[in-house]
Amino acid sequence: MSRGPTSRVLMVAADAGEISFIRSHLGGLPTFRRLLSEGAFFPLHSTADHIPASVWPTMYTGTMPGEHGISQHIQWDPGRMAMRRITADWLYTEPFWYGLSRSGLGVTVLDVPFTFGNRLPPVVEVSNWGSHDLMGRFTANPPGLARDIRRRFGRHPMGYEIPVNKGAGQLEAMRRELVTGAERKGRLARWLRETTTWDLFLAVFGECHRGGHILWHDPEDESSHVPPGALMDVYRAVDAGIGHVLEGIDTETTTVVVFALHGMGRNFSQEHFVRHAMDRINASFRDRPMGGPVTRPRRARREGGVMRLLRESVPPRLQHAIARGVPVEVRDWVVSRETTGGLDWDRTPGFALRSDLHSFVRLNVSGREREGLLEEGSDAYNRYVERLTAGFLSLRIDGTNLPVIRDVVPAQRVFPGARQELLPDFILRWTDHPPASRVQSEILGELVVAPDRGRTGEHRPEGFALVVGPGARAGRLPPLAHNRDFPGFVTHLLNLP
Repeated sequence: MSRGPTSRVLMVAADAGEISFIRSHLGGLPTFRRLLSEGAFFPLHSTADHIPASVWPTMYTGTMPGEHGISQHIQWDPGRMAMRRITADWLYTEPFWYGLSRSGLGVTVLDVPFTFGNRLPPVVEVSNWGSHDLMGRFTANPPGLARDIRRRFGRHPMGYEIPVNKGAGQLEAMRRELVTGAERKGRLARWLRETTTWDLFLAVFGECHRGGHILWHDPEDESSHVPPGALMDVYRAVDAGIGHVLEGIDTETTTVVVFALHGMGRNFSQEHFVRHAMDRINASFRDRPMGGPVTRPRRARREGGVMRLLRESVPPRLQHAIARGVPVEVRDWVVSRETTGGLDWDRTPGFALRSDLHSFVRLNVSGREREGLLEEGSDAYNRYVERLTAGFLSLRIDGTNLPVIRDVVPAQRVFPGARQELLPDFILRWTDHPPASRVQSEILGELVVAPDRGRTGEHRPEGFALVVGPGARAGRLPPLAHNRDFPGFVTHLLNLP
């Protein structure tokens, strides 16, 4: 195979790293300072403007969410009428580096989020060791690599995120875990860099992502337990870890790409209101004829309603302790029961799905959902969509005329594709106001709900890439403006067709 002067590409991601935070703290981030001074800077747009969790599948497939169908690590399965962790037997998507491997190139990847178990043995692949979004158990290829990693580096201390409010002591413990994890990730990535044969190397640091969610400090939030310097400690550790990976790399022959697919900022999510608003929208809609009698009466599923009640009443510290002590399958079951519990599908035209910054609504559509109710395009369907949209857009922060919702976006109109029906039907995008506890609506009345996610920071759609190497110096880099551009960008850097 004909190869040009750029023989290798080394990529390192600071997952959900916020470029504005980095720029304002360059004095303590020498690796980022050097990359910004020496490299080409690419601002990135991303699918996080609508579906934050879709950024990694979009990056590694080069396709949009309507094609790959992934909107969350646990998402709605209409055939099961339940939430389900995405798996290779359901939503498999192949990363672009498999094509590179089939072309004869060496590939090593470490902790790329939202990827599935290795299906191509020549690829050296480590999954779910230290990712923010852990998709399953820790695995590594080739055989024996997982054992070597455990022996040399132990486990990554970050673990699964438990989305509940946290006290000062818990946050301090998590800060220490993230700093330790970034140091271990740097050593592991460097070891893989030096002991494997690669033309493309890709490692992902997940600590900025987790740290951004739980350690984002807002000086105006008097109720926050986040220490002012905690997030900087995490970024400093990631900066050092990335520097360790890059140390000794010859940028005359290797192009270095350090990037983040999306960013992080103050949490503006008002997700805690969505289920309660949906209860009122559904109740008011049932007061009017739905176009035909209910033919399959059944009692409500009260056990799930109890799950939701427990979620809102059990102290967060106790929820956190229990969640960390039970298997992931139990946590997934709780998420599913919280979503569907108490719902009688014969009387539920729409329901809320937990998500990240933006909130998702799914319609119970006949012929798509196993127990569908609304006939798509019918008068009842159109009336329900109108009521849902009007209800959410009418929400105002109590005592003001400030809207809570920026817009209600039909997801499948924005992201058409072969798997579009696996996406939520509507995306609720919030305005930039801090989480409220009380909202008013002339349609839905008053809602009083305390925020419950335990996140002081949430996603921003803007990412970045810093590129150092022969292509950058020669000014002949290809376009890179969106997270879906990476397969073509990397292929160009490797001088492949």
